[in-house]
Amino acid sequence: MARTRELLEEQGPGAIGFCTTGQLFAEGSCTLGVIARGGLGTNHVEGNTRLCTATAAAALKKSVRL
Repeated sequence: MARTRELLEEQGPGAIGFCTTGQLFAEGSCTLGVIARGGLGTNHVEGNTRLCTATAAAALKKSVRL
């Protein structure tokens, strides 16, 4: 916690980011967003769901010709 406070004081909220999992339910994801954006003031929240979906979409395109 001390290092987080140091980063916030030295570099501002943009120095903090969250990398989440696609296994979160909507409530957990929403809570994390409130903590990140409302509590710390950072917009740096990323989940692996985008990456996971991107790879699935690429595989689907290769396996099905439209």
